[in-house]
Amino acid sequence: MATSRILRNAALAVMVAAAATLGGCSRRTRAYAYETNDTYPEPIVAASPAQAQPLLSDEQLDELLAPIALYPDALLAEILPASTYPGEVVWAWQWLQANPEAGEQAIEAQPWEPSVKAIAHYREVLQMLAEHPDWTRAVGVAMLAQQDDVL
Repeated sequence: MATSRILRNAALAVMVAAAATLGGCSRRTRAYAYETNDTYPEPIVAASPAQAQPLLSDEQLDELLAPIALYPDALLAEILPASTYPGEVVWAWQWLQANPEAGEQAIEAQPWEPSVKAIAHYREVLQMLAEHPDWTRAVGVAMLAQQDDVL
């Protein structure tokens, strides 16, 4: 079990590193493609029940959510759904790094999920989510599997 988690985390790290190395991504019906036509995995939202993770205990949820526990509720209301789109979070961060002077209108014109657009207005928060993709994905999975417990 621990070995499969390590392998999954390593695969995710390789995908994020490849995305950063190759630069931009192009959107395709809820999937993403590198410029080399290799595809990202489906978003977490598309995960089937057969792929469900074991539920986290209250202590595990507390530890997982500790980095954002003191954020304002309005910001948490955007972070939690955005975490279910970790690929778009990384994509948005890469775009903002390439376009540091981008204003609110430029961000709103992007084809990202609305919660990712909202987080993009808080660059430090977006950076934290993008630079810790394993954590972001874990929050997204917990949000989908245990929404009442997370909230």
